[in-house]
Amino acid sequence: MKYLVILISSFLLFSCSKNPVSTNTKIEPRIKLSYTSQDSSEARDLALWASSQLVPSDSEVDEMLYNINLLRYTYKDSSILQNVIKQRFMLPWSPIRIAIKFDSVTAINVRNGTYSGWSALPSQAKYDSLKPPDELGWSIIRYSQHRNPWQLCKYYASLPGVIYCEPDGVIFADGSFPIYACIKNGQMNYIFVEKPLLASGTQYYFYYQDGQPNYAGIFYYNPDPKPIWWQDAKDTYEGFYFWGRNN
Repeated sequence: MKYLVILISSFLLFSCSKNPVSTNTKIEPRIKLSYTSQDSSEARDLALWASSQLVPSDSEVDEMLYNINLLRYTYKDSSILQNVIKQRFMLPWSPIRIAIKFDSVTAINVRNGTYSGWSALPSQAKYDSLKPPDELGWSIIRYSQHRNPWQLCKYYASLPGVIYCEPDGVIFADGSFPIYACIKNGQMNYIFVEKPLLASGTQYYFYYQDGQPNYAGIFYYNPDPKPIWWQDAKDTYEGFYFWGRNN
């Protein structure tokens, strides 16, 4: 009821660094890149996913815009990777909805319009519309502008009578996201999936070092032997949905 369910999968805990994308310790001159409107839209979603704020700053969006497109620029002539890196980032949850569960008494007050807890919310977290709680106390809260749902839930979870709050997640029954992302030690990691709508889609792992993208290899969940970068790739895959929960 509380999910926009496109598919069924399980998500595990992760161990990615909680540090935001940081300025490189080794300064590299920036390559001048050109961007499309698709690039800009993707960067806004990626920055929203990565930010510890309700809404990412312009500088966070600019950083993500350069970051992911530097990877595409670096490998644009690779016969193996040039088509893989054309995949576009997709948020693992809705940026305009969260699911919230009230206790039974509070649910009645919310339905009756007598709940006073909303006044504790900061202006940016106040909802635009609310679906009345169902018989189990679940409600969907909606926004007209994009917000980071994990950050919203921090505010809502502290309200009186709220039992639980979570993003309205996107889950796939037989497939995967086009791109998985993670931040480790202030730098991005990505898995690009060659055929994301298929469970067998090949997953290509990239990591950044000193602000520069590097292709490590194909990620398999149970390889033998495991490459030295395998755990980082596994964290990138498993932590994607939960990123931002503990920021």
